[in-house]
Amino acid sequence: MANPSSYSLLELNQYIRRVISLNFDEPIWIECEIGQASLSRGHWYLDLIQKEGETIAAQCQAAMWANVYAYLKRKSPIPPEEILKQGMSVKLKVNVDYHERYGLKLIIEDIDSSFTIGVLEMQRQAILRAIKERNLVRKNAETHLPSVVQRLAVISSDRAAGWKDFVKHVEDNPYGYDVSIDLFEAAMQGQQVESEILDCLGKIAKNKDHFDAVAIIRGGGGRTDLAAFDNLPLAIRIAEFPIPVLIGIGHEIDQSVLDLVAYKSLKTPTAVADFVIEHNASFESHLDEVWQWIQDEAMDRLRSENQKLTDLAGNLHHAAKSRILLENNKLDHILLMLRQGGKNMISSHSKRIEFIHSLLTAIDPDRVLARGYTITTHDGKSVNHSSQLNRGMTIQTTFQDGTVKSIVE
Repeated sequence: MANPSSYSLLELNQYIRRVISLNFDEPIWIECEIGQASLSRGHWYLDLIQKEGETIAAQCQAAMWANVYAYLKRKSPIPPEEILKQGMSVKLKVNVDYHERYGLKLIIEDIDSSFTIGVLEMQRQAILRAIKERNLVRKNAETHLPSVVQRLAVISSDRAAGWKDFVKHVEDNPYGYDVSIDLFEAAMQGQQVESEILDCLGKIAKNKDHFDAVAIIRGGGGRTDLAAFDNLPLAIRIAEFPIPVLIGIGHEIDQSVLDLVAYKSLKTPTAVADFVIEHNASFESHLDEVWQWIQDEAMDRLRSENQKLTDLAGNLHHAAKSRILLENNKLDHILLMLRQGGKNMISSHSKRIEFIHSLLTAIDPDRVLARGYTITTHDGKSVNHSSQLNRGMTIQTTFQDGTVKSIVE
């Protein structure tokens, strides 16, 4: 090319095109990150970037034509749409194309899905190490899940696969349990997953007394779709959340990082619904068992107390008969003693009366006079001693057969 004093823009761009064509005559593999991705009429249009820290160091447009997309969709173990998402690290086989009017563009011919999966797995393993070092594994399981879950906060998208199934599963439960569900909407894939779920968790935490548990649910998806849940900030927030967090993110094989820190990890949204319903049913069953135990214990106690009352009645009857017999024996003995005592007393008094009677008989004045004794009186008073008499006194002497008066000389 000659060296004129100036070039036209077209000449410059043609020169650039020839240089690129000479240096990149065959497709090459590049490693980069997808800044943006869109689909139009079967063709994919992307902005590819490379970051140094948080700064974009390089950027280029790329395209994947519909025929290539269809080919890769048939041959790749992971559908291209699961990889061609904002924020994904990718390894692409591209033709470097430069057009004088439209500039540089990379035409994608192939995708190394194993590279993306490898990057995701390395990121996942790094996060797993971090949560183990922080002792966050199953930390949320230390929170208390009430015996009956009545108020459930659900973080999901109303368009997410499994949300309607979850609600229907809870509302149509065979036990007729009434579980209140409040939906906190958040993105379930893409770069907004972290910020929106954290925002929802913040709102729930402010009203934690209004909820028994939190459920984060999303239906099935590819490995790259669910990679957003291998997230350290989310894992830390859930591990330290003040109430139980139930995870129902549609992993069929691998666990997400969130599964490892939550109160309970379940495979699907409907599995979360089943867990809640069965948890409540378990409590009801326990109540039935307790009620049956109370009934059985009450019946056993009634039978035991009835038997005690029967035994006590028998003992009382026997004791009463024994006591009555004993008291009757005492009464018979007392009666016998009274009778014997009465007889003895009568005999004693009879003998005393006889003795008194004999004494009285012996001192009967008539009997005394009959034995030759006399009774001397003066003025109606007995004279027992001679000293009672004075000369000239008139005394009266009574004999058995009469009375004689005399004067004392």
